[in-house]
Formats: sequence, structure tokens, C-alpha cells
Amino acid sequence: NRSFSRFLAEFPEDPRAAEVHNKRAEAHLSLGDYTSALKDFENALALNPAPTHAAFALQGSARVLRQEKNFEGMIDRFRRILSEFQDLPVDTIANSNYWVGWGYYKLAKYSEAPPYLRKARELVPEFYNQPVGDLLILSSFNSRNKIALHTALQEVYARTPAKKVPKNMLSWLGVQMFHDGQTEESADYLKRATNWENPKATELGVWRILSKAQNRSGRFSAAQKTSLLLLEQKQEVRWQADAYLDLAESRLGLKLYPEALDAVAKGLAINAPGPHVAGLHIVGGEVALLQGRWLGALEEFRVAIPTVPDDPLLQPRALHGVYLAAKNYGNKTLANKYQGKLTSSFPNWKPTLKIDSE
Repeated sequence: NRSFSRFLAEFPEDPRAAEVHNKRAEAHLSLGDYTSALKDFENALALNPAPTHAAFALQGSARVLRQEKNFEGMIDRFRRILSEFQDLPVDTIANSNYWVGWGYYKLAKYSEAPPYLRKARELVPEFYNQPVGDLLILSSFNSRNKIALHTALQEVYARTPAKKVPKNMLSWLGVQMFHDGQTEESADYLKRATNWENPKATELGVWRILSKAQNRSGRFSAAQKTSLLLLEQKQEVRWQADAYLDLAESRLGLKLYPEALDAVAKGLAINAPGPHVAGLHIVGGEVALLQGRWLGALEEFRVAIPTVPDDPLLQPRALHGVYLAAKNYGNKTLANKYQGKLTSSFPNWKPTLKIDSE
């Protein structure tokens, strides 16, 4: 440091002054003197030095500003590096992009971070895959951006299928996707979010949505397993009855009709009010249709219809069920009536239940 200081005192106009300021700044950094280091980097920049020395001073001062948690100043330095210099090494460009993205994340400017982070990963994937993936996940979750979080997770899982992600992030995304009708993705994320070895470590609400997502995405064996696990947990009686509905739905999908009816009977025996009651009657009615018991099916569906008039999932199933039962029983008037109700109230609904007589 003394030799650097002596040189600068004696030859302040020397063309090598900027380089000497940079070297003295590095010496200060090695001693942990960030204030003096930053001052030397600033002095080097004030001399309008050659591009190599200017870029060095910008990088060095950015490191100091990061250490001092002056993230806005740090971002400014790295962005200057990216905009003011040509023919930079790829590693320098990637590093600058990474720290700009990291800085925006630290400033909670989550929407501004991804382009820089992705650029860093694109340029030097072997170094930035993991840290960039983590920051993209965190940024997306903190901004509660469902689409961005889904994209970030898919990118990470494509590279590291066993990547561990905080379960609260996975459960949040799984619930959001379930409510948006993306049941396959929901089931995937919620499965990762649950703890099968210690079920009580996962909120019951997550287990419930997982079982429904599995049913609605056609994963009936998995849904049956989840439903049976739910039924082993201590919970309010209405949720116990709802779990029997999930179990009945899964067994219907597996064509285990006697077992499905057993789950229906147990769910109804709990006598807890709620939309699950209509669901249980609908499953009972659909089993009756598949077994050719037309009058039994009619009775089940007509119990369900008035209790869930606006439910976009249950009501059209019940209306369609009455139509099928009445048609096969030979009551064309009743069949046409309920087919008309179904078409007018739910014009875009598509049935999934098929019976041999159709």
C-alpha cells in the first residue's frame, strides 16, 4: 500500500494512475477495508481509464457495494459493465448478469430479475444452473406468480428431477393449479409437497386437494391411497364424509362398484351437511347406471340436483345422470327435459361417464 500511495502522490498524472488505484483497492480489500477500497475504485473511474481498467474498477466497486448491501449501486455498476464495454469475456458477462438479477431479487423487484438470471444461466450453465434455478423459484414464489413458478420448477426438475424445493412453495402452487383446473400439474406438485412417512407433517387441506386432483386427473389408484390415508386422520366429521366421497370417486374410476357403494354408504351415514352429500348420491347414481339399475339411479340423482344448483362440477353430472337413467328406462319426456336443462345451463360441459347402452 505504501508504494502505491507514494507513486500516486508523486505521479498523479501518470497514465498508470488508474491501474495503481485498482491495485491499491485490491490491497485494501484483502485487509477488509471496504471503505478505502471503494474510494480507490471511484478514483480510478474518475480518471476515465482504458476499458480494461474501467471494467476492473466497476467490478471491484460493485463487489464492495454488494458487501455493504447497497444493491442499487451494485446493480448500476454491473449494468454499466454490460452496456459500456464490448468484447467482454463470457464469464464476465454471465457474472454481471447474475449479480444484476440477484440484486433485483434482494430489492424485491421480482419481475425484473429473471431476464438477467436466465442470461447468466444461458451463457455459463455449468456454473449458474443451480443458483439461477433457486433464485427464479424464490422470485416467482415471493411475487405469487403461479405461471412463473411453474416454469421455474419445470426447468429445475428437467435438470435435477430429485431437486428438493420447500414444501410450502409446492403446496401453494399445487392448490393454485387445482383451482385453475390444471389437475395433473396440481397432483404432481402436491404429491411432492406431502410427507407419506409422516402424514401429520402435511396439512390436511393439502391431502384433501391432492386426493381430488388425483381423481380429476384420472389417477384413481393414487387417489384411493390418499383417501384411505385421509380417513385415518382425526378431522371434523364433514371432512371425514368428504374423504369418503373421494374414496368413492376413486373406486368408481377403478370400476370397483361394490367398494364404491360401500364408501358412499359410509359417507352418508356420517350425516354431515355439505356439497359432499350430493357428490355421494351422484357416485351412487353413476354406479347404478353402470349396473343397469335405472330407477335406483334416478332416485340418487334427483336427491342431488336441488342441493347443488350452481355447482359447475356436480350439477351437470347429476343432470346428465337423470338424462341417461330416464332414457334407458324408457321415459323420453323426462330424458329430454333434463337434457335440455343440461344444455342450457352447462353448454360447454363434456360427460366422462359412458354406459354400454349409449
